[in-house]
This record gives sequence, C-alpha cells and structure tokens, in this order.
Amino acid sequence: MRLFSIVVFLLVSSLSALANNKPFDERIMTLQGRKSSIYTDRGIFYYKSSLTGAQIKSVRSFFSPKKGFERIVIDFTTPLISSIYGYISTNKKKLYLDILDTKVSHISKSISGKYLSSLNVYELDASNVNLEFNFKNTYSFDIFYLESPGRIVIDVKR
Repeated sequence: MRLFSIVVFLLVSSLSALANNKPFDERIMTLQGRKSSIYTDRGIFYYKSSLTGAQIKSVRSFFSPKKGFERIVIDFTTPLISSIYGYISTNKKKLYLDILDTKVSHISKSISGKYLSSLNVYELDASNVNLEFNFKNTYSFDIFYLESPGRIVIDVKR
C-alpha cells in the first residue's frame, strides 16, 4: 500500500509540474552554423559553446528589399560565439538572447530598423549579457551563427 501511495504521489506531482511548465509548450531548437531558411515565430533555442571571455563588439541591422527580410547581426571579437539561450515571445513581440561568458563593449542601444523597434542591453553580471529585441509587430525568425569572425545572425520577415 505504501508503494502504491508513493507511485501515485510521483505521478500526480509529475503531471502538475508538466502542466505548469511553459517550455514544454514551446519548440526547442539548436542553432545551426548556416542559414536554414526555415523561419519560426515562437520557441526556445540554444547553442552550447566552450568559449569563455568573448566580447560583443557591435549589433547592426539592415533591411534587404530584394530578399524581403531584415537582418540583425551580433558581432563578436572572437572567431567563435559563446553559449546562448534564446526565446521568441510572440505575445510580447520580443526576442530574448542570453549570451553567457561574454562582455559587452560600447554597442549602440539606439538600434532600430524596418521591423526592429529597439534593443535593450542588460549586463546580468560581470560575464553574462541579455539582449532584448523589441519588434513593431509579430514576425518570423531564422536564427543561425557564423564563425571567423563569430556572429549571430537573425533574419526577420513577415
């Protein structure tokens, strides 16, 4: 009887944990080192790296009318990128990036574009940075990284 009670308790607590945990509702993606041309409008993404001591040198944005998307590029001072975790929030029209083991140099926080309305930069502590991209509407994203030099590329389209 005691074993039965323990099993029931574990089952009920597992189900309630799953029901209250938002990430299980989201798609989880690993960033690729090339453009995939697969756009998504929601989800969680990540990239694991062993690099430490990186620095973000700039964030830039430009719109390509011919290709029909806005490209946001995060430039690193290193040939590789650090570990990142990100979330696309459709409700808030935002894209969040946590970049680990990275510092920020003097990047422009007044960046905007055709779809991008603003960028907020938060230094969480001495070596972790959060970038919060605010958009004018809900969009789809193709996010990937490039090496030599290290860059995170975010293509945004309607």
